[in-house]
Amino acid sequence: MSQQGPILVVSSDAWPSFVTALDEAKMFPVIQTGWADAARAVTQVQPTAVLAAMSDAVEARFAALAEQIAARKPYLPLIAVEPKGALPDNAIPFTVGAGNLDRLVVRLRAALRIRALHATVLRVLSGGAAP
Repeated sequence: MSQQGPILVVSSDAWPSFVTALDEAKMFPVIQTGWADAARAVTQVQPTAVLAAMSDAVEARFAALAEQIAARKPYLPLIAVEPKGALPDNAIPFTVGAGNLDRLVVRLRAALRIRALHATVLRVLSGGAAP
């Protein structure tokens, strides 16, 4: 399945460890940004999904990012990797656990399918032609 755009990874680390699972699954392009630039990156990059490394997240910045993402159409998946507390309603939690990063790829692909379905529904409702 085509993802139709980049995956945005938000982290303070230069390259979080879970990104290797995306590389192995050949899910690219992956663009990394820091927490300070995350909101601007979502606007400029137009990602198909956002993965946030929560180990170093500032809760206020994550909440603002989640609010910005919730307002986007079509649905933009926001996956919070290793969350420590309560999450906004639109954030999908993911815990690595025993190093099982394969589940992250499965969860991301499922979220991308939902995004594709939502885009189709929006297109049909607006009277656009189906591909």
